[in-house]
Amino acid sequence: MSRLRASQANGGKVYDLFMEQKKEMKRESKIVQIDKAIIRKRKPAASRETIGNLTTLNTGKGTWAYEFLKSIRHA
Repeated sequence: MSRLRASQANGGKVYDLFMEQKKEMKRESKIVQIDKAIIRKRKPAASRETIGNLTTLNTGKGTWAYEFLKSIRHA
């Protein structure tokens, strides 16, 4: 509200300020959507990389740790 009053007192137009804010909000929401898409795309690849390098899974003994990690790997 104070930004609106300051803009109007300095000779600015309310409509222009409103449209500028609307464009900025659209730009920010687009950036957030792109970030979410990147995270969604990279998350499965990163989790699969490290799960195969565990020695507990490679030994094959049926311990509780083996069963737990195996269930995570196939989730």
